[in-house]
Amino acid sequence: MKKFIILSLVNLVFMSTVFGQKVRDFVVSDSLVYVLKGQNKVSVYNKANLKLVEEIQVAGYTQLNNISLKEDELIAVANNKNLLLYQNKEWKIIYTSLNKVNGVQYTSKGAGYLFTDKGIEDVSTSKIYNQQKIMNTQIRMKEGMSVPSTYFIDRSDVIWGGFNYGEWGGDIIAFDTENKSFIDLNMNEVKMELLPVVNFFEDREQVYFTSGLEHLMYSGSLIQFKDYTAKEILEVYSKSVFEDNGDDIELLGAGDYCHTEEAIYLSAGKNLLKGQLSVDLSKIENWQVLLPKSSKQENEMVIRLKVLAKNKVIYLTEKGTLTYYNDGVIL
Repeated sequence: MKKFIILSLVNLVFMSTVFGQKVRDFVVSDSLVYVLKGQNKVSVYNKANLKLVEEIQVAGYTQLNNISLKEDELIAVANNKNLLLYQNKEWKIIYTSLNKVNGVQYTSKGAGYLFTDKGIEDVSTSKIYNQQKIMNTQIRMKEGMSVPSTYFIDRSDVIWGGFNYGEWGGDIIAFDTENKSFIDLNMNEVKMELLPVVNFFEDREQVYFTSGLEHLMYSGSLIQFKDYTAKEILEVYSKSVFEDNGDDIELLGAGDYCHTEEAIYLSAGKNLLKGQLSVDLSKIENWQVLLPKSSKQENEMVIRLKVLAKNKVIYLTEKGTLTYYNDGVIL
């Protein structure tokens, strides 16, 4: 059984200083963790020890909506239209869109693509690409694109976008940046009408997305794409949100893959799970429960999760709480 280490008051105060403010977004580079706090401040931490390295401010009327990376350089969407690059200790505008910008991703070749209210916008040409095929038959989009709940770029420079419509399920797109076209995904038996998308990640070969929903009951799924064909890896659900469900692992949230362990870390209600790829992950008993009931973690949806190293994970809830899990200790 995994031992739970009680935090000292010194450690608790230290981490409250680091992550005490409500967090809106975070991204992780090879050596740094960038945390967006409030509307105009990014705190930068050393990835190895989470010590504060730098505080980055933007002045005046500028509001940072979300952050991303261009290789290892910090990128921000500002005022839902400007793309900012932080370089040599200062921000500079590198692109302005005529559309409402909800997110940005850069390819391994340095090409930028925006999620906008009109569709995916190519930063180099300003051309808009819009997906006509909708996976969710309950949703009707007359034109444009909804605000994505999450987005991700894989090792093949394919951009994935996920959408969360609550009790109406979700939707998913995959954009091939090389051919500048949307990929025709085969959802197989996976029903997007039941799956609001939380986040994406990839292992050495496949892309995954997680789904979680609180509507009369808790439910969640882990879906894998192999050759752009969907397969459900794990499905969990509770009888009712009003019942005591023991470990409360049914509300699945964000996940990520640890290459050194060949394991998936998955947020689940009040808990954090770890599953080795070498076992049958369709069985919940094959997932290791990392947090004890005494941890008293709130049953909040985790919308972002990144593995920093073996048994070291940071994750962000929908209410803006950023938590650091360090080998049995919650900070």
